[in-house]
Amino acid sequence: MNLTIPYDEFRVWKQLIAPKLIGLNEIAEEVIEYALTEILNNAQDHSGGKNVTVLVSQDKSHVKITIGDDGIGIFKHIMNHLNLDQELDAAIELIKGKFTTLPKYHSGEGLFFTSHAVDKLTICANRHCLELAASEVAFNTIEEISGTKVTVDLKKIMTRSLNSVFEDYCHVDEDEIPVFDRTVFRLQLAQSEGRLISRSQAKRVMKGMERFNLVEVDFTGVETIGQGFADEMFRVWQSFHQETMIKPTHASDRIKKLISRVKS
Repeated sequence: MNLTIPYDEFRVWKQLIAPKLIGLNEIAEEVIEYALTEILNNAQDHSGGKNVTVLVSQDKSHVKITIGDDGIGIFKHIMNHLNLDQELDAAIELIKGKFTTLPKYHSGEGLFFTSHAVDKLTICANRHCLELAASEVAFNTIEEISGTKVTVDLKKIMTRSLNSVFEDYCHVDEDEIPVFDRTVFRLQLAQSEGRLISRSQAKRVMKGMERFNLVEVDFTGVETIGQGFADEMFRVWQSFHQETMIKPTHASDRIKKLISRVKS
């Protein structure tokens, strides 16, 4: 498809993609429709490229869809927008939620909810691949590529609905409108460049987190953190943003004791 000519991502789904998929239950179909239309819309509005391709593969139990464009690459795009030093910093911003380079047109929620709805989300661009799954988060170096390739993997029979994903991270306001006010940050991603020791690392993780009422910091895969890192996150940052609650989860006893000590 030509990105220089506006397309209707819903019709791309309905007319070109959905008819090719077989054996999906209603929940899986809803999730993949949401993911595909969000990613196609991002490619059109953010990539700066000229073309987008959609590849579909499936077997009896799983479906995989890759949306690729020939633009600048998502990590470089975020780096340029925020004046960041490296692609890891861009990936960190990307997974927090509520981040967009076009706030007039986007809420920055699509990729966040997609990553929590599908079984695995892989984003490859520039020199890295970001992999997000229930059991792992990884940021791997690859040979440099042009554009961005986003791949979603999911089972054809799913039990966790898209609505339940929204409920995990939103509350319904007085007008009965869901408000995205809770996020989870998987700290293992920040550990990709080395041990989490310094205050500067904690500042990068917590940048912009005041957008949320609750920030869950998931310590899965993180065995240790430095005193400066813990103090910056759980005492210094928290003292300036008391309206936001930081909730550590899956932390080792050693890390829990360190957090308790800096908070006291």
